[in-house]
Amino acid sequence: MWLLRILGIARLPVEADALIGPTDRIIVCENLSCTITYRNFRAPGRACNWKRQWFPGSIALSRSHVVAFRWGKRLINTSFDDPRFSGLSVTTQDDLLVVSHDAALYRENWTGTIEYRFQTPEADRIATVLQNRKS
Repeated sequence: MWLLRILGIARLPVEADALIGPTDRIIVCENLSCTITYRNFRAPGRACNWKRQWFPGSIALSRSHVVAFRWGKRLINTSFDDPRFSGLSVTTQDDLLVVSHDAALYRENWTGTIEYRFQTPEADRIATVLQNRKS
C-alpha cells in the first residue's frame, strides 16, 4: 500500500478531471488494492470460466457519477441517471467494496459476470451512496 502511494500508480488519472471535476467529488479513494474477477466470461478472442487479477486502483464519486480506474485505465464510468447504473450490484464485506455486473451491460458481444473489489475503509460509505442512488 505504501509503495502505491510513493509511486503514485494508483491515483486518479488526469482523465478523471474531465469525467468528475475536482470540486464535484464527494468521495475519492486512491492507492487501493483491488481485484477484477471474470466468471463464465466470453468476449471476441477471450474466454475463461474463472479468472482473477490483482491491480492498484482508485474510485471516485460525485453527486451524479461514479468512476473507477485500474493502473490509470478506466474500468467504470457511469452516471447515476444512465439506465445501465441499475445493472450494477453493490455490496460490502468489511472494508471491501464489491461492484459486479453482467458483462453484456457495457458490451453487447460480451457474456458472463465481471466483479470489481476495492479494498477501502470507505466501502460502506460508497455502497450507501450508490445504493441510495439506485432507489
